[in-house]
Amino acid sequence: MTSSESSFRNWVKKEYVGCYVKKLPDFKQLGGGCVIGLPDFLVIHNGVSLWFEVKSGFGDTINLCSHFTCGQKVEFNKMLGAGYDVCVACFTKSFGLRFTSFSFLKNNKKKKFC
Repeated sequence: MTSSESSFRNWVKKEYVGCYVKKLPDFKQLGGGCVIGLPDFLVIHNGVSLWFEVKSGFGDTINLCSHFTCGQKVEFNKMLGAGYDVCVACFTKSFGLRFTSFSFLKNNKKKKFC
């Protein structure tokens, strides 16, 4: 787990007290394994499932083209088609933790945090 993922996990535990939080292994952790494209975290709180993708190391602007893998774009679009929008937690250079959604990035191509 990266330092940004650890920081995010700590934020989740404070924000959603008593939640179930599961870090899903990614491609590099499985050595090319089978969960390619799924969000980083599943959080269940009061019977509601929340999916979070954690991004860092990009400055203050995140864009759909270069900050998401092909597998993520495919899976996140499938999730949108099923009625669920993935929350994207962004560790920005100037503003710390900020949030956007995959649907916002799909529609606008990028998000500049300020």
